[in-house]
Amino acid sequence: MANQEDCLDKVWIKVINIDPKGSWIEQCLEETSAEKEGPFARVAPALRQILAQKPSRLDLGRVVRFERYEAVYQTLDALDHPGLTKGKLKGLHRQLETSAHPGGRKTRLSEPDFIQSLWDIINPNDDGVALQSLLESIVPDGAFGDVPPAFERLLKKSIKRRDLGVAFSWHRYEAANDTLRLLEEEGFENVTEIPGIHEILLGLDPSGKEGKPGSWPFFK
Repeated sequence: MANQEDCLDKVWIKVINIDPKGSWIEQCLEETSAEKEGPFARVAPALRQILAQKPSRLDLGRVVRFERYEAVYQTLDALDHPGLTKGKLKGLHRQLETSAHPGGRKTRLSEPDFIQSLWDIINPNDDGVALQSLLESIVPDGAFGDVPPAFERLLKKSIKRRDLGVAFSWHRYEAANDTLRLLEEEGFENVTEIPGIHEILLGLDPSGKEGKPGSWPFFK
């Protein structure tokens, strides 16, 4: 039988807690460099601009991890609001993949409102303003309290906020896609099996620290 806690534990390990050594950088460049059009055509150039300033990979990782957490949380929340017309979880990640290709959003989708809500989360045209505003509300000893200082250190390296926003959109897409795929792989079939699942996500941080400073890098 599918278990919510087991599934979210895997989401933390496989989706949210990225490699602290930064292997995601090479993966991101490899998957987006060839894109000349579409939602992620600007990701590789933005990431190269960021890397040109020689930022700390741990600082980048802290902010990326927070963005991935937020994307996972909002994706799970979107399963309730706007919700699913048909209620079926199977194939949602493939619908998102289809919609990511130029012209793909014109393809007939069984859950168009839900998929659109995911694109609102992914926001390929992000200028980083919303992230900066959100980080201002985080307290130092609270969940992700080490992220605002990391973000400020990145800005002090003359990294453009807009480049961060654009580059992180790929992570938000990956987080949403992988979360939906894991839900299906873990045996969940209908959204009625996971009402309010986003509400228990933070408490299942495998470090036991609920995302607070010191919860990452964490190896399990």
